[in-house]
Order: sequence, then structure tokens, then C-alpha cells
Amino acid sequence: MKAMEMAVGKPSRLLWKPGKLGVLAIVTFGLFLAGALWLSQDRSQARLSFTVQSTVSGQLQVFFDEDGDFSEVMSEWYPVVVGQRQEVRLARTGMQLTRLRVDPPNGGDVSLCDVVLRVAGENHAYVSGARHDLELVEAGPCRVLSSTADAADPQLVLGASPAMEAALATALRWQGLHQAVMYATGLWLLLLLVVLRWIYLAPLRRYARLAWLERLDGNAHWLCMALLLVFGSLYAVRTPPGAVPDERAHLAKIVRIGQGTPFGWHDGQRFPDLSAMYGPFSGYLGNKQPFSKAQLERQLAQPLACAPTSAPPTGGADPYFPHHYAVAAVAFSSTCAMSGSFGTFLYSARLLNLLLASLLVGLGIALAGRAKWALAFVALLPMSLAQLASVSADSLVIALTIAWTGLTSGLAAGRVPLRRILPVLWGLAIAIGLLKPGAAWVLASLLFCREAFRQSGLSFLRGLGCFVALPWALHLALIAMADADGIARAGVDPASNIRQLLHDPDTFLGLLWNTLTGEHGAHLYRMMVGILGWIDVPLSAWAYPLAGYALVAALFLAGNRPDALRWPRVAPAALVMVAGAVVMIALPLYVQWTSVDATIVQGLQGRYFLPPLAFAWAWMSMRSPDPLRALLLAFVLTAAMVLNLDALERLHLAYFVSGR
Repeated sequence: MKAMEMAVGKPSRLLWKPGKLGVLAIVTFGLFLAGALWLSQDRSQARLSFTVQSTVSGQLQVFFDEDGDFSEVMSEWYPVVVGQRQEVRLARTGMQLTRLRVDPPNGGDVSLCDVVLRVAGENHAYVSGARHDLELVEAGPCRVLSSTADAADPQLVLGASPAMEAALATALRWQGLHQAVMYATGLWLLLLLVVLRWIYLAPLRRYARLAWLERLDGNAHWLCMALLLVFGSLYAVRTPPGAVPDERAHLAKIVRIGQGTPFGWHDGQRFPDLSAMYGPFSGYLGNKQPFSKAQLERQLAQPLACAPTSAPPTGGADPYFPHHYAVAAVAFSSTCAMSGSFGTFLYSARLLNLLLASLLVGLGIALAGRAKWALAFVALLPMSLAQLASVSADSLVIALTIAWTGLTSGLAAGRVPLRRILPVLWGLAIAIGLLKPGAAWVLASLLFCREAFRQSGLSFLRGLGCFVALPWALHLALIAMADADGIARAGVDPASNIRQLLHDPDTFLGLLWNTLTGEHGAHLYRMMVGILGWIDVPLSAWAYPLAGYALVAALFLAGNRPDALRWPRVAPAALVMVAGAVVMIALPLYVQWTSVDATIVQGLQGRYFLPPLAFAWAWMSMRSPDPLRALLLAFVLTAAMVLNLDALERLHLAYFVSGR
């Protein structure tokens, strides 16, 4: 321990220390890169602008794509309010704005005026193309789109003129230069970080110890749990019934557990009518109009449907072990026993899930070493909180992942006595082994805890067998028992995809690369931070960059005290594990959900990547001097609260004001 403290307390020596001339060169190069970034960014972007005015409230959706293969991934939503004239701006790089599709809200007239694309200082106009389920009237600089209330999918396609296509092609070449300058800027920032960290900031380790910050570190779990309970309760109450992906399938599983058939059902068995529980709060993929407070109160006041009166419910959550829904099943059975309302069950189930998740997350943060604040911020992302406060299986998946990652982080750092937490280790390992398919990969972090076993006099190999191999055996057994054909997407041939995977795995890897990069990758990131509801309630545009900055800042929030974690060895290994986890998450969706002509792995959603994010951020966390860490921590906690306040406001607007 003494040798470790001496190693940490002394600033590391560099082979080269820049003098005044070297520092001047670094700063000058940074200014040059800033100018090149500004110039290339300005010339690589195309800026779309127009004004919109509507006679009906709702959401205007704008799709953009070079080839006209419009998808939800490459689209933006803009709320419109009756009588209000609004200006819309959209900036993209390359050829993405060559073709647009505008989907106005149903049942009124929507005026689009001054639709202009500005590229390299020149304005270009679009040409009206195909339309569906709407009438188009062009009057000067305006296009009036009229549709009926029962229109299936009103839309107008706008195409580029030859001059616009040439300008966009030039912008695409500037985009290549912009990306090259971005990489150079990253290297410059890395060099600057090395200079600042080791020459100017490292000496602060000896003198700048903030006592209040150390006390805050010791109570990080209480602060995080308080924020989880406050904001999570608001999500639980303000999210309408069914406004979580596949909530009805999760409810079907809860009902079966309550009826004593947690692993399917027998022929002729009947269950309560789930559709009666949701009423107008169903069919969210097509039901985009806003709800009223009276509708919500009326549906929540309905008696909970407990009597078996309908055919067996859908089985989308059949492969999941019952412990995903344990507290929700208790809430269902208790509410039925009391002849309670649907609202009583829904809110009690959500809040009980939130309470259990908060306890697990708090446990992980309390036991964590340098990963405390990184785990806390991932747990406080809007998408994490919305799932923790729901009746879905993801609530337990996210919470258990954070708990296990925090515990193993504390073991690797030498902060947690192994013998004292063996029962906790057993409970978490078995619970994770029984999670939904693919989630048990996180158990591999025990590989970083060899020193903890040695210090405790316990066999590391036996520990791997008990806490990794045994839970994984349970996990594989559950996967083998799952009905794969029952969860395959319509029109997808899983057997054909498996043959393709075995014959040419590069095809899958290419699709995965396309999915994780470009606009699809950016959309996955936005979903991971928070596109709520049925993936149709985005946060404000500024929220996603703010979340990105806060995520980067969270990497530097590890405490300034020495620990036993060998960061240079652990961090690269953790990234390799995360890469493997991403492949494991994508593989089932490639097999079961991806069509033969797809260009990406279909079915991936951002919330699936929250466990890998928590894992990566925990093991990548770096120590910083207390003065710097205090500033970064203030920014990260403020960002977490601002992001959730924005998410709650956007939920309210989307479901009870403007519609989606």
C-alpha cells in the first residue's frame, strides 16, 4: 500500500516536457485546427429552413434521405400548434437533404412557406414530387397541404434540382476534409490533456484535497437514489398507460405469473382481457393524437381486469424468467384481491419496480470504487429512468447490471472486503444469470478481481466457476428453452439468416458496422439518451449534445485517492468485452428480425446499450484532481437534472398537448 501511495503521489515523468516554445506551438496548432473546423463545418453543412403554420395541432415529421429510402431513423419531429407560425431549421452534412418527405398532422391545412436549402452561401429550392393522402396547393412561396382526419399516412415528397445536387456534392467533399480535421483535433486534445495533466495538474494531488467532496463521494449512493426516486416517480406518474415499448406483452407475462402459469399456459386456459385495461391508450404506432386528462382519469379508474374472460394473451415476453416481474406480479395479485383499479395496479407496479431498481443501483454505487459517479450518471439518463420506472423487463436488467458492475469495480479497487459480500455476490450472479437472453455477459467483469480473491485467501478459479460459469450455464439453459420461432419478425427466415451467418459472417459484421455508424449510429445514441414512449418522443435538440458532454465529463469523476485498480490493463480489456457484448446484443436481432435486403441490423434500440455503456464508463473512469473534479461533478449533476426535466416536459407535450 505504501508503494502504491508513493506511485500515485508523485507526478509521472515524461520523456519530453514542452517548454514555452513547445506550449506556443501546441496552442498555435490548436488555433489552426479551430479555424479549419469552422471553415469545413460551414461548407460541409446544408441548412434547410422553412416556416410552418397549421389549422390543427400535432406533429410535423420531416424525413431526409439521398435515395428516397425514408425511415424513422433519418427524420425529425416538430410540434405544431393551431395558428402559430413557426420557423423550422435543420442542418445536415453531405447528400442527406437531397430528398425530403414531409408528413403533416391529419385533419387540417398545413402551410409550408419559404422552403429553402442553403449550401455554401447560396439558396436552392425544392421541386414538389409524389404525394399521398393529401391535396397540394402551391401559392407563391407557400405549399398548402390538406388532409382529412381519417387519412392513413399523408405525405409529400420534395426533390432536389440539378443545381442543388451539384452544391450538395461539393459539400460532401468538404465533409471529408471536416472529418480529417476532426481526427487531427482529437489527437491535439489528447496531447493537450497529457500536457495539462502531468505537468500542470498532477502537483495539485498533493495539496488540493477537498474534504466536502470526499464526504459527497461517501454519500454518492444516497444522492443518486434520491434523484432516482424523485425523477423516477415523475416518469411513473406522467407516462400514460402503455406508453412504454411492448408494455402490453410485459403485462401479459405479469398476468400469467399472477394466475400461476409463469412459463406459458396450457390449452384452453383463459386470461383477463388486456385490451380492456388500456382502452384508448393502445395502438401507439398509429394512435398519435393527444389524450385528455379526463380520458386518463377515466381509464385509470376502471376496475382492474382480473377475471379470465378472453383468449390467451400474446406471448412476446415468454422467454423471460419470472423474476423480471416479481414485484409487479405482487402488485397485480394484491390489487385483484382488493378489487382495486387499473390505475392502482399500474402506478404501484411502476413505483415498486422503481424502488427495487433504486436499491440495486444504490448498492452498486455504494460498493463501487472509482466508478461511482459514472454509474450514477448512466442511471440518471432519461432513458434509464423511464425504464427503471416501468413494468418492463429492462428495469431489472439495467439495475442489476449497475449493481454488479459497481460491486466488481469496488472489489478490483480494493475497496470492498470479498468475504463480507459473498452472499451479495451470489444473489446478484444468480439473478443476472436468469436475465433475458444475452444480458449475462456483464458477469465477465469478475475477471478483473483476481487480486481481491488472493487477498481474501479464496480460490479465484473457484470464484469464476461459481459466479460466472454457473450463472452462464443457467443463462444458456434458459435460451435453449425459449421458443425462438415465436419471437421472429414476420417475413424473416431465421434459418436462412443462420446459414448466411455461418457461411459469410462478414455480412453480419458489415450490417452491424452500418448500424453503429453514420446517421443510424447517431439515432441509436439519441435513443440511448432518451427517445421516450414508443420511440417517438425525442428530447429537445440541445439535450443530446449536452448528454454527450456530460458523459465525457463523467469519465473524469473518479476520486483522487489511490486504489488497487490497474487501469492501463483493465480499460482496454473492458472495451473488448463491451465490443463483444454489442455483437451478442445484435446477433439475435440479426437472426430473428433482419430481412434479407436490409442494410442494417433491424430491431436494435438504444436502451439495449445502456448496460454496455454503464460497464464501459465504470472501467474507463479516471482520477482527477479535486478542484477539477468538483467543477465536472457540478456540471454532470446539473446536466442530469436538466435532461430529465426536459424529458418530462416533452412527454407531457407529446401525450397531452400536441400529440405525436
